[in-house]
Amino acid sequence: MTNDEYRQLIEFLSGKFGEVETGFAQVNARFAQVDARFAQVDAHFTQVDARFARIDAQFVLVHRELADVRQSLRAEIQQLSDTVDGKLADFRLEVRAEFDEVKGLIRLSHGDLDPRVRRLEERG
Repeated sequence: MTNDEYRQLIEFLSGKFGEVETGFAQVNARFAQVDARFAQVDAHFTQVDARFARIDAQFVLVHRELADVRQSLRAEIQQLSDTVDGKLADFRLEVRAEFDEVKGLIRLSHGDLDPRVRRLEERG
């Protein structure tokens, strides 16, 4: 190979290597853009993860509060039920006593009527 051909080959290869370097520079720039975008996405995911952690903590608090409210309501309902049961039992005793009194009064007032009605029936 002559010096002139050698020089032409070097110039040709230098041009090609320059094009390859330019291509690699463009690829590297594109990778830098992609890396920056991934950094933004990672930052966004970090924010979302933090929000989920706060929401999870709030759910735990709400769950505990609801459990406390549920327990309190159960106790109040049981107390109310016991009170109503007691009052109902007292009411039943009072009504039973009043019915017994009314029955006694009816027997007393009708006790005199029965012999009189029989005598009237026997006459009639």
